[in-house]
Amino acid sequence: MTSLDAIADAIADVVAAATADGIAGGVTRLVAEGSLAAGARLPTVRSLARRLEVSPTTVAGAWRHLVDDGVIETRKRAGSFVAASPAPRRRSWLSGQPGRWRLDLSAGTPDAALLPEIPRAVREGGAGATRSYRGPVVLPELEEIIRDRAPFTPEKVTVVDGALDALDRVCAQVIRRGAAVIVEDPCFPPIAELVELHGGRLVPVPIDDEGLQMALTESASVIIYQPRAANPTGVTTSRRRMASLGRFVERHPDVIVIEDDSAGDIAFTPPQTLAATHAESVVHIVGFSKSHGPDLRLAAVAGPGRVIDAVVERRRLGPVWTSWTLQGALLAMLTDPAVIEQIARARSEYGRRRQGVVAALGARGLEVGGTDGINLWVPVADERDAMVALASSGIGVAPGSPFQLRPGTRPHIRVTIATVDSGWDELATLIVEAASGAPPALRSHV
Repeated sequence: MTSLDAIADAIADVVAAATADGIAGGVTRLVAEGSLAAGARLPTVRSLARRLEVSPTTVAGAWRHLVDDGVIETRKRAGSFVAASPAPRRRSWLSGQPGRWRLDLSAGTPDAALLPEIPRAVREGGAGATRSYRGPVVLPELEEIIRDRAPFTPEKVTVVDGALDALDRVCAQVIRRGAAVIVEDPCFPPIAELVELHGGRLVPVPIDDEGLQMALTESASVIIYQPRAANPTGVTTSRRRMASLGRFVERHPDVIVIEDDSAGDIAFTPPQTLAATHAESVVHIVGFSKSHGPDLRLAAVAGPGRVIDAVVERRRLGPVWTSWTLQGALLAMLTDPAVIEQIARARSEYGRRRQGVVAALGARGLEVGGTDGINLWVPVADERDAMVALASSGIGVAPGSPFQLRPGTRPHIRVTIATVDSGWDELATLIVEAASGAPPALRSHV
């Protein structure tokens, strides 16, 4: 995108409101998406004001916001440009090449062999369901099941198209431009990117084996964290740390806490939530992709009516509701004893695989934290060297740097163990050698 007229048109297309905040938010979105590259020249205040049919004062106000946020920079008479170091894009970590690796441990996805059969559930669930555009957005029987399964009594419940869709829609309602948003560090990259996309200012808080290390000096209007089996660390928030988070909410009653329980039913830690004691402040998201099938694209969102109602109303200008056929499939699986037993077996098997790899690594002197989920957060001497060493053995892993928000933190890689049902000793040897920077000694099939 090089033409100033084309840039002005692109800004006009994404501006939600013809205000200084709205224009600033639109430009921030284009930069975060990569549509406006670092160094790109921006239209003049007057030309963009004419294109948007607003006063130059309004655009000048937007430019001041963007300069303050570090998104753009002005060069006196030369004009305004996208800053040389805009907010980093993190999506590149997702751009893997399926089939490239002999053993792909990079994707963070469940083992397809441990997923329940969806076609039967579709036949027995909502297939062929017809409904009015004005009907309820959640299948009533499914809502009842979701409420029964929730570890608290939610005021409102809705269903959307996966955990990231839920995060996107909730963030759109609760994050204001420039607002401080506390996130875990390391953090699942799309969470950080969504915060930036919605104009929030990231406040990374370190995470240890008990969860967020909240400090009295932290301040924010929104907190996003994963209460169990966090990605990438495998950490589950301890009761002590949950109580600390509760005290933070009590000191800041206007804060909104978003809980991303994307591991869902494959986590072997029981469901937990701050909403059990602070329901008015918590939006709880539960994903079903890892347990019941990624292609279902379903997640439940429960929380205060003021937030859930806003999400539902905004969806009325788009998809309106999530397919009742898919909701019916999920309902059938959540109530089918055979599927329930199969998911329990899968949960146990993921636990066995995690424990097997962790024990093999520990026996070789490499300790990893976390206790739950399908990902291991592995410390290494050098991220690139470790990835290259493993790639030479046909093993793909995810780089740790996209997950890390604070500079100067120790290098890591993320290893997804979902499909590793055997060969733990050989795999651990290769990982330890790669982590240390030592030349690989093994090249056998894992």
